[in-house]
Amino acid sequence: MDFQQKIFYVKIRLELGHNATQIHEDLVNSFIEDSPSFLFVSKWVRYFKEDYDSVQDAPRSGRPSIVFILENINEIRAMVTEDPYISIREIFERLQISYGTVQSIFSEKLNLRKLSNRFVPHQFTQKNKEQRFSLCQENLKNIRLGIYKIGDIITGNESWFFLRQIKNKSMNYCWRSVNGWISFTQVNKGETLNHKNYIEDCLKPMVSELKIQRPVTDTKNQLFHHDNARPHSHSLVSTYLEDEGFILMKHPPYSHDLASADSWLFDKIKRQLSDENNYDSLFNEVEDILNKIPQRGCSRAFEKWQQRMQMCIDKNGDYFEYDL
Repeated sequence: MDFQQKIFYVKIRLELGHNATQIHEDLVNSFIEDSPSFLFVSKWVRYFKEDYDSVQDAPRSGRPSIVFILENINEIRAMVTEDPYISIREIFERLQISYGTVQSIFSEKLNLRKLSNRFVPHQFTQKNKEQRFSLCQENLKNIRLGIYKIGDIITGNESWFFLRQIKNKSMNYCWRSVNGWISFTQVNKGETLNHKNYIEDCLKPMVSELKIQRPVTDTKNQLFHHDNARPHSHSLVSTYLEDEGFILMKHPPYSHDLASADSWLFDKIKRQLSDENNYDSLFNEVEDILNKIPQRGCSRAFEKWQQRMQMCIDKNGDYFEYDL
């Protein structure tokens, strides 16, 4: 069943008096592997109830433009923010909207383009470039002068990992230093990461494990680096980390290319994942892959991170092509 047939099926079943839940259940029972998500069904049920009569996912004269529905735009923006390396195919398969719609949202609403196989904004402001340039200069200077010791830097990030059914997913958070992995945390099913569970479920377990691994220094004067996603940049998060004795390293906005974990770790893990039937087995497989990454792999990641900061400086703070 192709994209347009799914929409037509929803329209006919709605006219027969069925609701979104019933339509979705019938689709799942009839097309187990190719069934659309409940989000897809409920979205089109809502459109048809609002007298949108076309099953075409494209703008037409005198009709609402499905391309520019705010819900689609926000979901795609969130996906790219979480993973700038995500493909258009993966997005339209997850959201059950057409390939052309995703392309239109990227170019016409989000102003994104593809660079080195990742999505980036079309253009930085001058202030953005200056922030990137100055922070890279500051970090590299402190590292080269020995003010920032690589062995004292703790970094981490989160990512979605998917089961065989693409609509089922689990968020996991990884923490590491140049010496290896510190902790790996799974966010509870159904939860969205915010500053509260970032502290409780991610940071506190990491701090506890770090104190076990480093009983002498524990968290005192350890350098802490993460990007400035909304849960990370909340004032309570900064206060908690500073109270634990961390020195916070600044990260420039819109700079996934300068986050050490984003550049290689999650892509490396996802390439090795096989289909899983439940969240526990998925978590265990990701953890096994992490444990098999040698210490040298972590050291190399920090070396490449420094190389990318230098490339950012060489480009005066603009985006740069890289394969590091």
